[in-house]
Amino acid sequence: MKLFYSELLKISYSKLFKIVLLILFIVQPFFAYLGIKAVLEIGLQATPENTAILAEAIPPIEYLGFDTVMLGLMPMIILGAVYGGSEFKNHQLRTTLLANSDKKSLYFFKLMTLTILSLVLSFLSIIVTIEVTHVTLGNLGLSVLLSSKVWYFILFATLAWGSLTILSYFIAFLFRTAIVPLLFLIPQVYNVGEFLSSHFEWGKVLPVALGNHLIASSDTRFSPHPFWTLTLLCIWVFIFGVIVYVVIIVDVTDLFDDILLLEYFSKIDSRIRWLFSIFSLLTGL
Repeated sequence: MKLFYSELLKISYSKLFKIVLLILFIVQPFFAYLGIKAVLEIGLQATPENTAILAEAIPPIEYLGFDTVMLGLMPMIILGAVYGGSEFKNHQLRTTLLANSDKKSLYFFKLMTLTILSLVLSFLSIIVTIEVTHVTLGNLGLSVLLSSKVWYFILFATLAWGSLTILSYFIAFLFRTAIVPLLFLIPQVYNVGEFLSSHFEWGKVLPVALGNHLIASSDTRFSPHPFWTLTLLCIWVFIFGVIVYVVIIVDVTDLFDDILLLEYFSKIDSRIRWLFSIFSLLTGL
């Protein structure tokens, strides 16, 4: 468990982690407060027909606050990317392996640390945001205990945040830099992902598009089949997780030294290639 606490301290003492906490527990709830104040001004029954500034009707009360939850997704993705990419900064991975040469345990403890931390942060941040939403609504909102439907939404939103954080970590670790997952995932959080999912079938199975459909920002955007959507998102995480695991077993400290990306992939076991083939068949890519 020393390795677990070591990794936990490595993350929690970083400046980025403090910024992430600020966004998750101060900025996001504050934006939820401002958003609900605006909703109260126009009324919970407002629609595009009677309120020109609306693109769609105010969703049912159980969905309120989850649109703001989208804000916290970006810093979580960045946290996962920086954590994965930092392993190759200043040869940190070499130093870690000198202290603990068991690469299997290193892999699982790093994964366990990030998984637990991301799920706890996600769960608490989303709860705080939703509670602020309903407290601001006053008598029009739900009680502090919320409702079973809201807890159902919180569960899927938490899993979406956690899955995308871990995926970001895996991609960063695989490519030795935080830039790749940020370039791949962050644009999807905003208009690029929405554009691709609305114009191309394959865009609907991109990881952030799947994650967004697990966040109940409105009754039309929440997936009608959330368990299937979560399964597809987990496939992304599983594939990259397996690849990273194999890379560690193949002696990552030698494999990553001054070789081109194509040479790197040529050293990956052939068993990984059929995983890509299966994923391509599932997603149509």
